[in-house]
Amino acid sequence: MDIIPNLTRKEVLNLEPRGSNQSQNINNEVLTTKELADRLSVSERTIYNWRSFGRIPRIGFGNVVRFILGDVIKALKDEEWRDGIGNSISYEVLNTKQLAKRLSVSERTIYNWRLSRLIPEFGDGGVVRFIYSDVLNALRKGGAA
Repeated sequence: MDIIPNLTRKEVLNLEPRGSNQSQNINNEVLTTKELADRLSVSERTIYNWRSFGRIPRIGFGNVVRFILGDVIKALKDEEWRDGIGNSISYEVLNTKQLAKRLSVSERTIYNWRLSRLIPEFGDGGVVRFIYSDVLNALRKGGAA
């Protein structure tokens, strides 16, 4: 089994601090989108996508959106994600080739969807990755599939 699909999920699972006082302080920490993205080592776009799909809880004050770190970590840990036909899926992070194979489309199609911003992506140092469940949700909403 490839280690890449579980890497980000493991990082999220390890975010919860140990020690009661420290844990309580960090878990109640209120963060901006940028701060949360930095803490979870994902892009701000990923945070926006998670928020849009209702994957993570948020609090709002007018146009201001904030996140409570402990609530976000709990939501990411507890949620059982499923694909469109009811199969349980983990927090899978795929590269372009893996995503194309999983969706039975060409890599060029994935590239075109990226350019059209039909599917969410995140990257680090020029390497583009996709969260499988987020892509499925985006395709359902955008009608690309």
